[in-house]
Amino acid sequence: MSETYTITYFNVRGAAELPRMLLSLAGQTFEDRRITRDEWPILKASGETPFGQLPFLEITNSDGGKFKLAQSFAIANYISMKYGLKGIDALENAKVDMYVEFIRDLRQAVVRVLFLTPDETAKIEGIKDLKENKFPAFLAKINEIVEGSKSGMFVDSGLTMADVYLFTIVESMAQRVGEGLTEIEKFADGYPGVVKQLNNVRHHPKIAEWIAKRPVTEM
Repeated sequence: MSETYTITYFNVRGAAELPRMLLSLAGQTFEDRRITRDEWPILKASGETPFGQLPFLEITNSDGGKFKLAQSFAIANYISMKYGLKGIDALENAKVDMYVEFIRDLRQAVVRVLFLTPDETAKIEGIKDLKENKFPAFLAKINEIVEGSKSGMFVDSGLTMADVYLFTIVESMAQRVGEGLTEIEKFADGYPGVVKQLNNVRHHPKIAEWIAKRPVTEM
């Protein structure tokens, strides 16, 4: 008997979407446990979560032992290391981590503007800066990286956690800044390497299967 998995999170893509996609990509079935906002205080008070946070991954091993793994990137790294989604050697592994951190930097900039800027005028200016400066600089660098890769992905050996993470973030950002969930190409217009990379992720049979069956949510 192999390991079985349960991911617990809210009914949104958010911080759980990367682990969900990675398990799907690895061909692993999992319980996608989605709780409501009303259920969260009860779950938190129960002590079921490792650190009082979501998401967490419950791993049940072959002898029935269980472990709850918290922190979304610890979860993603575990899945990626176990199922060969972090490159083929130590250098590619490090590159995957580097690219993930680079993507996270942009995500934090987006979060600051959209969620941590209470003044509406400042928020409008922040969104303008994202669209006119930060997004183009980010996409240009990613385009340079993937066009210089033998695989057209972040590392020469092919699809990794970093490519999937980029897809989840661009999918979310395209929606958040008004481009539309189905128009990722429009978001990355002018950066053909990035468009190809994102489409290779989206149209991978196992990722496409997950996208087709997952609940439709606003974020």
